[in-house]
Parts: sequence; C-alpha cells; structure tokens
Amino acid sequence: MAISATPIDLAFPDGPGGDALELRIALGPCRVRIGTGTGPLWATGRYEDPTGVLPLQVTQEGPRARLSQSPTARAVPSSARPPSLDLQLGTARPYQLVIDGGANETVADLGGIPLTRLAFHHGAGRSDVDFSRPNPADMAALEIAAGGVAMDLRNLANANFAEMAVSGGAAQYRVEFGGELRRDGEVKINAGVASVEVRIPAATPARVRSESLLGSLDVGDGFVTREGAYWNEAAASGRTPALRIAVNSVLGAVTVRST
Repeated sequence: MAISATPIDLAFPDGPGGDALELRIALGPCRVRIGTGTGPLWATGRYEDPTGVLPLQVTQEGPRARLSQSPTARAVPSSARPPSLDLQLGTARPYQLVIDGGANETVADLGGIPLTRLAFHHGAGRSDVDFSRPNPADMAALEIAAGGVAMDLRNLANANFAEMAVSGGAAQYRVEFGGELRRDGEVKINAGVASVEVRIPAATPARVRSESLLGSLDVGDGFVTREGAYWNEAAASGRTPALRIAVNSVLGAVTVRST
C-alpha cells in the first residue's frame, strides 16, 4: 500500500494574536513530533499515513485552526504502521495551543514558541514535552490531563505560566521545573491513582503543600516545614519569584525532590 503523504503549510490568519488565535492538534493513533519553526508560517510539516485510512484534515475558521484525522469507513490494516506527524510551529505571533491525543506517542519541544495558553490532553501512550528555551509570551494557563499514559514534562519554568494544573488517572508523570522562573507560578497537581515525581532545582524558590487524602507524599532533602507546607531553602530565604505547589493525591503516590 502506498503511503499517503500530506504537506502542511498553514499561514497565520489576519487580525490580532494572543487569546484570539488558537491552534488545535487532535489525533488518535499517531507518532507526533513537534518543534519550533523558523519561517513566517503558523505551522509547517508533513503527515504520513501508512494505513491509508486515516487522512489528515486541516481546517481554519477565523482565528482558529485545527489539524485532525478524518477516518474513512475502511478498517485500519493490522500490519500497517501508525501515521506520523512532523510539525514545526511558528513564532511570529502569540497564540493558544491545544493538543488532544489518543493512543499515540508525542515528543514536543515548545521552546521559544510564544504560547499564551497550552492545554495537553492525552488518553493513552507516551508523551515527552520540553520547554528547552523560554516562552517569549506570558502564558496564562498550562493544563495537563492524561489517562493511561507515561508523561515527561521538562524545563517547565521556561513555560512562563501563571497557573498550571496537572491531573491524571492511571498515569505516570515526571514534572521537572528546570529553566528560568520569571514570575510567580501557581501549580495544582491532582494525582488520582497516578504516580507523580516532581523535581525542583534548588535555586528555584518553591513551597509544596499537601492536600492528600489516602495518597502519599514523599518530600526529599532540601526542604523545611513552615506554615503547614514544605519550603526549599530558596523560598525560606525570601527569594522571588516562587512556585506555589498544591498536591492533592487520592490514591496516588507523589515524590518531591530537589535537584
């Protein structure tokens, strides 16, 4: 069966950026690679479909654009490899990014992309999300939600978020706050029955408060107890900006480590 290949050349729409612009990537079975583009376009790349029954559909209506699979009536051949998407995102204007993933594998480096909001919903599979460079825009909210998935989130201080929420069912999270913290950040982690590892650089001021019921919270060395929370040395000395992390674990296990 010939591989169906679709080039992607999506331009920014006319009008303002920021909250008005939203790019949504909604894919089921797929291997997804996302990086930072260098040209003036909103998104460029290539989608390949070895199955022949999961073509890509690119739609745009006003300030909103969507990349999604449009399944045909035929069944997916059992021997076919899953589709793949290689995508580079533009940096010319700030915008919101929503990623809805099904049973797929996603590797995304969002460093340097001016995101005002990021929502990442993943049903199953594995995800690796990195902010290798600072976000040049102020991100109002970073929302991560997953089902049966293993997820590695790195250099989150570079995301420049005001609020961050992480929630998961039967998931495994590694949440690492490397990078440069440029303003205070509120973080809420709802672990459910998930396993969550939180890694915080010792130089980044952070306070961790547990709101757990039956879950467990294991805080390693480098933290002191103050005002009902765990403070690292940078926070205890009054340094700012700072992370304020609230952990709510029902049956999950959360570990916090200083790096």
